[in-house]
Amino acid sequence: MFAKYPNKKAAEEAIELLRRKSPTCKSNIAWCNFDRPANVRIPLQLLFKLKKLLIGWGFQKRAIQLSEDTYVMKVGDMPVAKMTAYDGNLNLEWLNDEWEHWQELHDSEELQTLLPKGREDLASVHQRQIKGLGKGKTHAV
Repeated sequence: MFAKYPNKKAAEEAIELLRRKSPTCKSNIAWCNFDRPANVRIPLQLLFKLKKLLIGWGFQKRAIQLSEDTYVMKVGDMPVAKMTAYDGNLNLEWLNDEWEHWQELHDSEELQTLLPKGREDLASVHQRQIKGLGKGKTHAV
């Protein structure tokens, strides 16, 4: 089910009501994800895609952690990458020298398509936001 609410508080109240009224069967637990702005959502999506790529290459799933607060990917205890987005630009910063110079990763077709696609998506959202501004309206990205 998809529902749109005017604010987060209204959505949380609706979810709480559903939880109280619905059966407690595990498969019917009510939950929700709130939409995030593109400058938050797209960097996280790309980090999750990078994680999926690494798992496909044999990395242990539980060894790769992503911080949704700092946009940092860790492998084990080592921070290896940070993805940020600001003003329509997307940036991948390598936080570890080995990862920054890991040629096989940088030359991989997956990574070569991942970043340009993310940049394209972010630019598209940014352009739609700017284009929608009329006279007298303000907007901060």
